[in-house]
Amino acid sequence: MWSGSGGSTFYYNAKTVDECGTINGVTSYAETGASLSTIAERGTNKLVAIANEVLKADMSLCGKKIQITHTTTKKVYSDLFVWDGCAACNSDPHIDMSDIEFATIYGEDRCSEGEIKNEITWEV
Repeated sequence: MWSGSGGSTFYYNAKTVDECGTINGVTSYAETGASLSTIAERGTNKLVAIANEVLKADMSLCGKKIQITHTTTKKVYSDLFVWDGCAACNSDPHIDMSDIEFATIYGEDRCSEGEIKNEITWEV
């Protein structure tokens, strides 16, 4: 479907309208074809924002699993989901993820860097 390589940034907690629909149980994004409609229904914060130009071109990516591979450790993270679009990800190849997942992939000691470049690949 869609793949890439680059880095990542993180957000703290999504509390506003995202590309796939309003979150936190307020509004469903079922019209996009996603299988689950809210974070509460998903039961996780394992969420990723991808380049919003990519997402707007193919809204069926909303709610799909995204596999992330750390290129140094070779560890694979396959339990994350596309949830939002990221405007900054359009020109600088990276994905945006929850702070919890950022710390899981890179280690809490690297959170202060804010953005880590060229250490992951991803595939939806």
